[in-house]
Amino acid sequence: MSRFMQIFHHLIRSVLFLSVLSISSVQAADKIDLIIDTDPGADDVVALLLALASPEQLNVLGITTVAGNVRLDK
Repeated sequence: MSRFMQIFHHLIRSVLFLSVLSISSVQAADKIDLIIDTDPGADDVVALLLALASPEQLNVLGITTVAGNVRLDK
């Protein structure tokens, strides 16, 4: 086998090895545990929809609600 072919095969094996490593590291990424505290406003509904539409990144543990769109002390 020529020197060029040896280098080429080594390069291909290295690229394949790095590809497998990168795929396995993406699959092993931890999800973010999340508890959402929200009110029934439109902005919070969008946040809920985005969180629930991302199950591969977020682990929604619970959703709590309060009435109104202001702080509790008001």
